[in-house]
Amino acid sequence: MNSKERVLTVLKGGVPDRVPFAPNIGQWFSYHKHSGTLPPELEGCEDELDAMLRMETDIFSRRLGPFFAQSIPGVEMHRYYVPMDGGPRAEVKPPASTPFGHEEPHPPNVWVVTEVVTPLGTLRNRARFTSASFTTFEEEHFVKDFERDYPALRYIVENTSYAFDPEKYRQVEERLGDQGVAFVPMAQSPIKLLHIWGGQVDGTLFLVDYEKECRDLFEIHTANVVDMAQQAAQCDALAFSLGDNLDSLFYSPPLFRTYEIEFHQEIADILHGADKLLFSHACGRLWSLRELIAEAGLDGMEGIPHPPLGDLPLDEAKNIHDGFIVNGGMTAHEQEITDDPERGIRAYVRDLFDGMRPFDRFFFSSGCNTSIRTPWENLLIFEEACHEFGSS
Repeated sequence: MNSKERVLTVLKGGVPDRVPFAPNIGQWFSYHKHSGTLPPELEGCEDELDAMLRMETDIFSRRLGPFFAQSIPGVEMHRYYVPMDGGPRAEVKPPASTPFGHEEPHPPNVWVVTEVVTPLGTLRNRARFTSASFTTFEEEHFVKDFERDYPALRYIVENTSYAFDPEKYRQVEERLGDQGVAFVPMAQSPIKLLHIWGGQVDGTLFLVDYEKECRDLFEIHTANVVDMAQQAAQCDALAFSLGDNLDSLFYSPPLFRTYEIEFHQEIADILHGADKLLFSHACGRLWSLRELIAEAGLDGMEGIPHPPLGDLPLDEAKNIHDGFIVNGGMTAHEQEITDDPERGIRAYVRDLFDGMRPFDRFFFSSGCNTSIRTPWENLLIFEEACHEFGSS
């Protein structure tokens, strides 16, 4: 099998010749690219797809888009750099992007301030980029006072639309060739919408204190994503992923059942009617959500963190339902091994794979992502071990 055949075999429920090795190296690649520390083997790679092609991985990545263009008429976005020492702010364009939409790093020692201007008010957030983690941390969320900010947020959601770009999808598929399959990202679920605009903590409190307004918002948002799913059902792509970070700490079982289950079922029904697959991104604890994930109609989870970072062992995840597809297996505590990594990583992969047989419905991928502290040599050991122990 070539890589594309291998990925498609797993997605269609079959047993491949070996387990696909499909790491998410996006943050790792960006950090080393901009730090000038890429290994010689990846010299000249312009983006993470270049790197995955060079590594000859079995590509199944949600980071190759976006393939849906978002439009919000009547809304303007402005971005500023504000020095942390109190100097004057400077308006800047959004950072330069790769063809796949991943931002360049921001300068050090500045607040990154984004303002979203609507006819009903302006929403503003403040963030800081840290080079050590190559991540931007929000210090101030867009929605701070719900009663004041709700009209602007509702205006944004009401006026949002999405359009699938078949030409962009074709271009990515052309670059992939026989080395993998484009995994199409979609919009987020209702609770994640509140997390994006208000943060996980305040977003949850808004849901409790302003349930009617939130339900109205969710209904509008669901209609937007239903339209997205209807377009997805007509396109050439096979697999789609909601833009969530599913974790029972913020999607508790009662909240998921009350506000998420019908949304997921509606999107899943549309895609399943066209023989498509629906995934969500995992980012934490899933054990208490197992039965709800099955009931929601999800065909799989992408980036599952196993214990101790998560609480759902991968062999248990495979049992969520008969067709459930597991994507994960490499988290930071294995990726960063420095004490005899050859022995440690090989032993880990061998033991993990022993519990995952038969090798249907399993991608050996990153548990959320690849740590920027992962040595290049460790990635090669993971790949070699996957090939050795993952043969069917």
